Amino acid sequence: MKKILLVLIIFILGHAAKGAEAEGRIVFYREADYQGAALGFRIYVNSQVLTWMHNNSYFSYSCPAGDYYLTADRGRQSLTLQVEAGQTYYVRLGFRTGFWKSYSELILVDERSALPALTYGDMRELDGTPLQRPRFRLGAGLLTGAGFSSHAMFLMDNHKESSLSFGGGMGAGVRLGCELGQHFDLMLALHHQWSTLIPGMHNGSASFYRGRLSLTPSGIIPLQGGDHMRLKLGAGPDYYPGGGLTVKASAIPGGTNWGWEYLSAWGYHMSMIWEMNPSRRWTMDFGLRYNEVRHKAREEVYRRLSSSLTNPSGSGIDMSVGFYINF
Repeated sequence: MKKILLVLIIFILGHAAKGAEAEGRIVFYREADYQGAALGFRIYVNSQVLTWMHNNSYFSYSCPAGDYYLTADRGRQSLTLQVEAGQTYYVRLGFRTGFWKSYSELILVDERSALPALTYGDMRELDGTPLQRPRFRLGAGLLTGAGFSSHAMFLMDNHKESSLSFGGGMGAGVRLGCELGQHFDLMLALHHQWSTLIPGMHNGSASFYRGRLSLTPSGIIPLQGGDHMRLKLGAGPDYYPGGGLTVKASAIPGGTNWGWEYLSAWGYHMSMIWEMNPSRRWTMDFGLRYNEVRHKAREEVYRRLSSSLTNPSGSGIDMSVGFYINF
């Protein structure tokens, strides 16, 4: 019985060794480089996605002997490789900047060229886990914009007006997003936005501030497969939980400090966002947004004054950038 068991073990080990000898290995690696560092690239073997390469990483692929057709995202050329049993091949993923656009390239290199990058650096080994789009993201956003109308607040010494807009300005806030499938996204955002005089004055100031809570359902248009780049087109409601106007003119002869608060208001917006995933862990986006809203001063101010400052348009165009952690 023991002899039979020993023969079986030897037989199994022999077949395993033959199977290992019948395989070759392709090591894909991408060195640390500031060009394209934020982009990930899919590696294809015989038109099938093998892995997603990040900056300063490598992936080891064991495969049966034979011919293999290798390509990468944004690649101009492919690489055909004949793999022999027991041999290891090294393929470097490079990144080049062209006149109009950038592109990747796969370069077959020898062991002498590849080992220093793989051995002496802090290159991260990829586990080959298939890329899955993260469902949720939480982050912060910055924005700047301009209103469709402005109000002259002061006449300066050079006879030019110093004006204040109730739309646009600078802003910052927090955002929570959720992708509901490949083609639909939902984002909730809370921003604080403020605007000041243009041009500014040395002896007076005026500023307008407001909060904004937005809900944006968007359709997703995948770009280059959508794994790490997408275009999102959306529209939704905005709630403005009040705001305020502050004018400081006490340093101006005959001037005084004054201001008032505005009531809560509802508005709407339309947006276009370009989003990219430099890695599975984080996302960034750039957006263009149209806002439509009208503010109204509190009743006691509105009844007392007939100024356009008591019922200004807060509509405008914003440009934004956002940074998110995926989970």
